[in-house]
Amino acid sequence: MSNDDAAGEVTESLKTIGAGVLSANDAFFCL
Repeated sequence: MSNDDAAGEVTESLKTIGAGVLSANDAFFCL
């Protein structure tokens, strides 16, 4: 695996985690 591939995997993971956090925040504030 090249460094670019690894960086892409990490970036995608962070995006997924970030989206999950934002969704959790939205749900929390909507309570």
